[in-house]
Amino acid sequence: MNGKKSNKTDWLDAALGIEPIIIGDIILAEVLQGFQADKDFKTAKRLLLEFPFIEMPGQEIAIKSAMNYRKLRRKGITVRKTLKP
Repeated sequence: MNGKKSNKTDWLDAALGIEPIIIGDIILAEVLQGFQADKDFKTAKRLLLEFPFIEMPGQEIAIKSAMNYRKLRRKGITVRKTLKP
């Protein structure tokens, strides 16, 4: 993601189409908020929504959360924790 290669991105590349992958809405929010470019955000959102989905607080809240995080970051405000335990 964002052009960075790691063991996790290598695993994901190898697992796609072979291993069952399910995405939860909290994970969706965490992944999407990491994209800096709108084009990359939209592409990732489209691709990630193709996976089977499990709602935690809800898909709509996850996407709004990621959008709010990105908007704040563009204004120079860094949110330290998306979720509070």
